Amino acid sequence: MSKARLISYFNTIQLSEIKNYNGLVDFDSDKGIFHLHNSKDTVAYPLDYRKLAGEDTIIYKTSYAEIQFSGDYARSSLKLISLYAAWGKKNYTQKAVEQFEKKVIRKIRKMQR
Repeated sequence: MSKARLISYFNTIQLSEIKNYNGLVDFDSDKGIFHLHNSKDTVAYPLDYRKLAGEDTIIYKTSYAEIQFSGDYARSSLKLISLYAAWGKKNYTQKAVEQFEKKVIRKIRKMQR
């Protein structure tokens, strides 16, 4: 799929996650960021493909990972580049990768159909 469509699907996933916060999310229209009410913790940061169209690669950073979007009008890819931290004494890297697969990759594949 095109990079524009991939980013559109990713934004759809982000915006659907806002429902899980039961109205405790505010929108900063200047920055285009959804954050927790009375906090600066980011819940969703939709990407604007029109502003990013000329770039071959886009790095999207969250509090726990870096995600890379690359491609053009015909083909694209989405990669989990790195995880920032493991929680507690255990290494949750595999669990984090599985959650990324479940919450992002599978949902994008489902939207493609």
